[in-house]
Amino acid sequence: MADLKITPTRDGGEITIVNGKPEMTDGLFNAVYLSIFTGPWWGNLATPKDERYTSTLPQAMNGPVTVNTRNDVIESVRSAIAWLTDSGIADEVIVEAEIEPGGRLDLRVKIVKPENIETYAYALNWNAQEVEIA
Repeated sequence: MADLKITPTRDGGEITIVNGKPEMTDGLFNAVYLSIFTGPWWGNLATPKDERYTSTLPQAMNGPVTVNTRNDVIESVRSAIAWLTDSGIADEVIVEAEIEPGGRLDLRVKIVKPENIETYAYALNWNAQEVEIA
């Protein structure tokens, strides 16, 4: 099923129009991005019983970049996208993060599905509290 493709920007997100039609995507990028970066899981509106899927990324990013905050970010992301494995969309979700010089945390999310693997990368600029899509 195709979904409207959202390209994250520093100011929010953009939709690309090609030949007068919005660009579409068949991947999970939008769902993963929205789950991680928008707080309560967007699917909670349809299924109140799943309110446990909530991103706590903003709270995890409070304070300096340390091994503990890195681990908090990883756990927050895992929790926010656990619905992928709980609902059977993915066989496994792998979340990794590395502390980089200059107060940046590189985050990688790998979604292992029966038919393929999708990997998404984000650079969290800790000092400026910005997210860059790698």
